[in-house]
Amino acid sequence: MTTAADLGYTLEAMESDRLPARRLLLRAALFALPGVALAAGGLSHPHTLTGETAAYWWRLHVALIPVFPLLGLALAALVGRRRDVLAWAVRVLAYVYALGYTALDMLSGVATGYTVDPAVTVGDGPAPLALKRLYGIGNDLGTIGAQAFLIASVLVAIDAVRRIGVRAAPPGLVLVVASVSFLDSHIYPWRGVVTVLAIGLATGWLCWLRAPAERPQEALSS
Repeated sequence: MTTAADLGYTLEAMESDRLPARRLLLRAALFALPGVALAAGGLSHPHTLTGETAAYWWRLHVALIPVFPLLGLALAALVGRRRDVLAWAVRVLAYVYALGYTALDMLSGVATGYTVDPAVTVGDGPAPLALKRLYGIGNDLGTIGAQAFLIASVLVAIDAVRRIGVRAAPPGLVLVVASVSFLDSHIYPWRGVVTVLAIGLATGWLCWLRAPAERPQEALSS
């Protein structure tokens, strides 16, 4: 049952639909920014970890620690403040992604690079088996995170088409296809770079479409 508070919120949301295009564009750009930032970092990501690339390898992954979770945060933000089951599922899956992919970044990125770096390695360096195990657990946790991200992307895409209409199908499809690629592409050039860039652009595109189309519905359905 719709209350007076709900109606008041709806009227406020309808007024917000008249926001200038510049402000909507800025908001969409913020949603796209994590993917764009990861793509920029991926441009210089070394293809292999060696003694020569180790220093840059671990420093790059340190810099990206705060960025990887934002990719999931932007996805979760697309469901707004809704309290339905789908919205909560997207939030939980985005959280699982953030945990898993941060673990990947720390273990397979920072830890392995730091131990291989000749500037900080003592003696003969790390044992190959130890490095293999670091890579293994990091990649396993990252895969869990990427799988959670894919499921969240599918839910967001379906929800966007249902609420916004066929206009949301192109960015929704781009988001899902890119999330499938993200399962094993990381941010390595060039596939990984294109993958996270596509995720960012699709997220921003959905934000742009959602802004005028969904707020009144969100107010009544929350």
